[in-house]
Amino acid sequence: MVQIHNQSFTFIFALIVITILITRFTEHITGFPASVSENTWIVLLADFSFFLLIFLITAVAMDRLKIFQKSE
Repeated sequence: MVQIHNQSFTFIFALIVITILITRFTEHITGFPASVSENTWIVLLADFSFFLLIFLITAVAMDRLKIFQKSE
């Protein structure tokens, strides 16, 4: 079981926010998706899946590396 402390939660939240900003900036630069109104639910689903994947990878990595866990 992954133990989530305040520091790790803050780290994950900051990572997700940075990822959102990078994603939106990239969409703005590349112009993709061209029509958000037609693809809104696809974009939201893709964003949610991407952020969930990053959250899971980060949580597993922190659990494996024992990051932010209190040493007893």
